Amino acid sequence: MNKQQQNTLPFDQIAQYHDFLFWFYYNRVYRKTIKMLSQNKALVDNLKVLDIGTATGGFFVKLNKKVKNLDFVGIDQ
Repeated sequence: MNKQQQNTLPFDQIAQYHDFLFWFYYNRVYRKTIKMLSQNKALVDNLKVLDIGTATGGFFVKLNKKVKNLDFVGIDQ
């Protein structure tokens, strides 16, 4: 097993649980953010989002369902 596989394995093992716990904990904050962005078309034009600590990308998936043509960059290590 190479170094990348060694680093990826633990994340792959917890990813399915991470999404559930993440949305349970942060749902209220992100729900308000997504609602505000989806209702304010002037703000959304040419919107660029940087998500630091993206994890599995759950926030982007939810946001992209409501806000189309989004320029989104996610960073995680």
